[in-house]
Amino acid sequence: MTPKKTSPPAAALPYFRPDALAFLRNLAKHNDRAWFQPRKAQFEAELREPILAIVRKITDAMADFVATIRQETKTTADYRSRLEERLARIEAMLATGATGAAGQ
Repeated sequence: MTPKKTSPPAAALPYFRPDALAFLRNLAKHNDRAWFQPRKAQFEAELREPILAIVRKITDAMADFVATIRQETKTTADYRSRLEERLARIEAMLATGATGAAGQ
């Protein structure tokens, strides 16, 4: 069986084509270097490039997610900082006895 000549796509799609699955089935039958070496270009085009595209897509999605989490964390941290400042002022007032309570 002659290896199929395939050229890598300009931009790999983030999924496996039927040819990739056929390649994997053939690889399971012929799991040796002599069979693989002439088909390495097919491996690159059908499996390696699409898996890298999938990883890039996941990485981009995670980057967006992390940016959102960082923004929420910053907002929470700002709120906590202001809360701590208010609590420190209240504690200082309590320590000096300046509570403003009526009748004292």
